[in-house]
Amino acid sequence: RWHVAKDVIVPNPMFEQWRAWDFGHGVMALLWGQITPWNVVQIWQTYEISGEDIEFCIPIAKGRLPSSFALLRSTEQKLLRDTLRKVTPLINSDELAGVKDYGDNAGTARTANSKRSCKAIMLDAKIDLITSGKQTYDWRFRCVDRLLRLRPVDVDKNVWKSKFEVSPDCVRFIDCMNNYINSKAAINRGEVAPVINWASHQVTAFEFFAINRFPVESKTATIREERFR
Repeated sequence: RWHVAKDVIVPNPMFEQWRAWDFGHGVMALLWGQITPWNVVQIWQTYEISGEDIEFCIPIAKGRLPSSFALLRSTEQKLLRDTLRKVTPLINSDELAGVKDYGDNAGTARTANSKRSCKAIMLDAKIDLITSGKQTYDWRFRCVDRLLRLRPVDVDKNVWKSKFEVSPDCVRFIDCMNNYINSKAAINRGEVAPVINWASHQVTAFEFFAINRFPVESKTATIREERFR
């Protein structure tokens, strides 16, 4: 409950806007967010799809339907239209020229069906990907941990405030955060490494945003047991 906004978060072109990407193996994940003048990081829309490459997601990032939209199943078409219902008006406002894109350093690699690297394709689309070669799991967890940390307002009354909010209609992202866990094998080794599954991709995109926009000193991260609330 601490990080999920009470009301649907509406994108504001006057705020610093950002996108975060995860170029997964067979899965693409994309987040849209903003940073308020009060330094609150907000996620207001997310999208994830299996079996598609970066070329498919470039127009979506810009608020448009991809050329192969008609080939999608009806459920996927509905999901994409619902996603763009928020994204397109902001893009069409012509006030998003300064949007920053954050992503995996593996953006220099190719995805499953692409002949060129993700980064090369993004550059052709005039998307400048901000990335870092330093992206170990412990550092990712540490950067995200700081964004999720609560600040006390009135401890006696259990009143806290957060510097991170996600819109309540981003149900998939909330589910992913709640189910993103450290692997038992990594715990046994005394290391930090998540279980790579359905919950990984949107959270990984958020991690790439965190390490590039709000990096912290790289030290061994503690394993968080607290669930996303």
